Amino acid sequence: MTTTGTGQAFTTLIHRALRAYHRVDDLARIAPLADLPGWQMRLRSLPAAEVGPGFGAVLDAGLARLAEEAPQAADLLRRRFVQAATVAEVARDLNYAERTVYLRQEEALTGLAHAIWDMDAAAQARPALNDVQQAALAALPPPSFSRLFGVAGLMARLQEFLRTEQACWLISLEGIGGVGKTALARAAVEALVREGSFQRALWVTARQQFFAWGHTQTEPRPALTYRNLCEELYAALGLGALDGQEAAEQERRLREALATLPTILVVDNLETAADVQAVVAGLDRLARPTKVILTTRHRVSAYECVTVLNLRELGREDALAFIHHHAAERNVPALLDASLDDLARVADVTFGSPLAIKLVVGQMHARPLAVVLDDLAHARAGARAISSSISSATPGRTFRRRPAIS
Repeated sequence: MTTTGTGQAFTTLIHRALRAYHRVDDLARIAPLADLPGWQMRLRSLPAAEVGPGFGAVLDAGLARLAEEAPQAADLLRRRFVQAATVAEVARDLNYAERTVYLRQEEALTGLAHAIWDMDAAAQARPALNDVQQAALAALPPPSFSRLFGVAGLMARLQEFLRTEQACWLISLEGIGGVGKTALARAAVEALVREGSFQRALWVTARQQFFAWGHTQTEPRPALTYRNLCEELYAALGLGALDGQEAAEQERRLREALATLPTILVVDNLETAADVQAVVAGLDRLARPTKVILTTRHRVSAYECVTVLNLRELGREDALAFIHHHAAERNVPALLDASLDDLARVADVTFGSPLAIKLVVGQMHARPLAVVLDDLAHARAGARAISSSISSATPGRTFRRRPAIS
């Protein structure tokens, strides 16, 4: 393909792909798109029936990238092609003349073409994952996010701690439930595995509760003990069973096995461990050179061996961006078309909690925005109770919630 992302030919191609957004068979037949090297890498492993959806996913990623720099342009394209609105409908909703819609659509298409071309170039520049990296990433839980908001500084700091040699062996991500500790840990580990800083990732969860369908659900799992942790690590490292081994011998074998590759270990939801102090002390003995991330609602900063990063709820701008992003992912027009004042009310009543925002967005499929907002406005105490149930009904010291977003 001889054109570039700066040329009209490529912009026209992207326009054609958007027009076929909901017709995956037609989308799969846009042959010039498949000639892009970066797209070939994404689509190589897909069966023929999934090529069209694969192209659709690339268009979605391009729109998300465009939204970072030109949110109004991305919004216009989503209205026109993802939501399949007519020019007249977009003109009415945005209070534009139809001619203005056409002009801004052309500008937005150019921006999307640049974004997709740049993404393809980055994909070509990124080295392919080797078998070791693929195995490390396979050990991680599925991501619960497509994009993180409001944590760029924390992400950079966390990665700095993890890359640092001779220090910061145990790093604790602390904050209330639903604030994004697990998502941040997973994103950081994936990035560091991809760049080659670690060749092995191990993930142990102590979670006993999760929030789904508006209620707290219970996992059929006993509370994590240090012995349970060692058993899981033995299994993951292929060391067999713990039966009959002295504790010191167990730890010696674990340390030796962990040291064979640059390893990062995540212990998720530490607050549900049976004895947090014993688990932290044991992890400190297993560390060096292994790096350990803990996610917890407890404060473990009292332990001198732990480096702490605190996560807070999203600020106003990040909360609004996340609401719009998640509404686009879930295809909730009521929120995508909502006024800034209404979105601000959603941000306010959810206290900037990503999980609480997801729950509110989920309600919009069955209930009008006005009804949900009215209920929320008259039941802030109830919303606090919901948020509190997310953060926890486990014993121990908990976090004090900040005031609602103002």
